[in-house]
Amino acid sequence: MARNVEINDLLVFLHSYFKNNNRVPDEGIVYQALCNYGYTLEELNVGLAGAFSHWIERFKNVPNINVFQDTRQIDFLQFHNGRERDSKHIKLYVSLAPNAIYEGVNTIFDFIAKNNMKTCSKVASTVRSDEIVLRMENMDEAEKVINFINSNKFLVDNARYTNPFLNREGIVGIAYDDLLSYNSTVAHFVAEYLRNTNQPSYNEFLYFINNKYTNLFNNQSELAEFTNSEYFNKNLNRVKNGFSFLRNPEYYITDNFRIVLDAIKNNVNMYSYKNLYGLIDQSKAMFDQLTPKDPTLLLNDYIKYAFEKYNHDYNEVIIHLESFQGDNEHAPNINAITRDNNFRYLFSENINPYMLKSLTYGNLDNYVWTIVNYEYDFANFIEGLRTTYLAHGEGQLYACIDSLLDGNFQVMSNGDFGYRNYFKQKYSPEVLGLISKLYFSNIINSNELKDDYKNVIVDTLKSEYRFENIGKSR
Repeated sequence: MARNVEINDLLVFLHSYFKNNNRVPDEGIVYQALCNYGYTLEELNVGLAGAFSHWIERFKNVPNINVFQDTRQIDFLQFHNGRERDSKHIKLYVSLAPNAIYEGVNTIFDFIAKNNMKTCSKVASTVRSDEIVLRMENMDEAEKVINFINSNKFLVDNARYTNPFLNREGIVGIAYDDLLSYNSTVAHFVAEYLRNTNQPSYNEFLYFINNKYTNLFNNQSELAEFTNSEYFNKNLNRVKNGFSFLRNPEYYITDNFRIVLDAIKNNVNMYSYKNLYGLIDQSKAMFDQLTPKDPTLLLNDYIKYAFEKYNHDYNEVIIHLESFQGDNEHAPNINAITRDNNFRYLFSENINPYMLKSLTYGNLDNYVWTIVNYEYDFANFIEGLRTTYLAHGEGQLYACIDSLLDGNFQVMSNGDFGYRNYFKQKYSPEVLGLISKLYFSNIINSNELKDDYKNVIVDTLKSEYRFENIGKSR
């Protein structure tokens, strides 16, 4: 059945339900209908929570997947690889026959783990049309998962329809919602539509949703009323509580509604799901603009970008940063920073010109030179540490960390490549210490080397860089 026909039939069913029960259409009932879509009442009574312990045990020793329960979402089992949920992930939905869910979950997450894909996914404790929700960090990997699922005979043969307001590629439902809930937002606007129609239809709802987007976000004739509504402020307060660092949460959640309503409009108009990828880029740009940036990371990103922009002219990068910083004769000049990638705005919000001296450890020339050589030498840095560990053991590795931060490469093993001599010849002691701090901060993904930093660095080298599993260095 075509998805527009499914939408039409679901709207007619919901309208009849509310009318026959003498109820005003509300989003709670609509949301439940979306969750129940594609299943019989008997199937909806099947619980999956008993399988949670089996999945936890089954994936316990599988690399690249962490299966656990989160007390913040007790009705779901989490399947993660990488950082916790990132709102910029594309969402994929899979619905399966109840007796196929256990094996289906195994099949899908075996594939994701085998290919080391970054994901923050979950499986519900009960049968529902969104019982398997896959959040994929990378668009290319999302495509690979979609293609895998649609080419797997077991999954296809046991698939149930996801709710028709999702886009679909084969048996996979596709949406995007950032900090909102896609299905909850659909439910809200479907309920509003049903309260204002006597004869629901797909075509009428299509007109409604397109017109709603125009009135909220193009001519904005309904925006003030919407942002004063209880529904909007409920979501705003949730964002304020969970993302207190956002500079302007009201602006962000308003734009989030724009993007999610755009996604709904895209899906109801039967446009390609690939259009959703552009919405993710918009959302990322807005989040970057309203999220305070770590000044060091921002400065490093700028230096690397400017080095490419100015044709690898190291001195040109220095000139622009010096102009931004100002001196005794010249006032700081924010216009020296390019507008590309929003750098000028981000600098104005996150880096005071007078901070630049401390950020660059009092030596702007050395700092810029270090950053532009950063990526190439990082691989050599890791291999020098690996050589030291394999040749002399963990104790020497700890000593090497201290020595490097002091700008001294004497404790690092030379190995066949001559790592110690390479770094000694290339860097002054001041830059040696600086680049070591930057590299260690990158290894542990933190700009602060706290009291236990050496233990964290060594543990990370073993787990993330596989120091225990690699043979002797060349």
